[in-house]
Amino acid sequence: MQYLLDILRNHGPMVIFIVAFLETLGLPLPAFPFLVLTGCLIVENSLFWPPIIAAALIGALAGDQFWFWLGRRTGKRALNLLCRFTFNPDACMDRSRTLFHHRSIALILFAKLVPGVNALVPPLSGIMGMSPLRYIVLDVAGCFIWVGTGISLGLFFGRSVLSHLAGVQYTLLILLILMIGFYVVFRIAYRSYLVRHYAIPRIEAEALQQEIASDDSPVVVDLRNETDYSASGRILPGARRIPPRDFHILADSLPREKKIVLYCT
Repeated sequence: MQYLLDILRNHGPMVIFIVAFLETLGLPLPAFPFLVLTGCLIVENSLFWPPIIAAALIGALAGDQFWFWLGRRTGKRALNLLCRFTFNPDACMDRSRTLFHHRSIALILFAKLVPGVNALVPPLSGIMGMSPLRYIVLDVAGCFIWVGTGISLGLFFGRSVLSHLAGVQYTLLILLILMIGFYVVFRIAYRSYLVRHYAIPRIEAEALQQEIASDDSPVVVDLRNETDYSASGRILPGARRIPPRDFHILADSLPREKKIVLYCT
């Protein structure tokens, strides 16, 4: 930790720019703790606040603009690229779109303070057709809120935080390594659990058509995401529509005595 503090004292603006930019690109590198630390260093007069704020804003805005224009040009593929790292990509995209429809302004202003949401908002803004000028104004305001909150916390706690960090630096390092290791192991183990317990066999379209035409036809469930479902305007005859985000709620209503066929995009 002391080594990190020394790097921030000597190269604060550059470090803040890099971590802010990398976080907005979607890398698991939280920039907010760095902002808090720079606030602490400003209190001890090791850093000057204008370059720190400028570096954080430029880094965050650069990454946000990249994802905004990627979402605007490629559509849902940009959001899918980010959502594929979650456990349920379709549900991730549907929840993001629904939240954006209802709270678009608040979402952009405060997204950077909510882990897991900040990376989804820029491409989603482009996908949903928000004008570039409106987005950049809201994004600048949101970045100011994010930067101001982080640095203000550092200014508030000041020297007391630095003195405690210096005394527990090795403990914090070990805890950080353990947390990263636990997260990786958990993701791998949980995915293995899902595959082992919930993997189901696939059925070809021709075979499904034959089964639908038979006397003992299966229950067909349409699990396509909202965008693909609305755009197609079609559904398999007799299929039941369940949005991915609601499947865990409505799954118990499906008949257990019949074969159940799920299809999605």
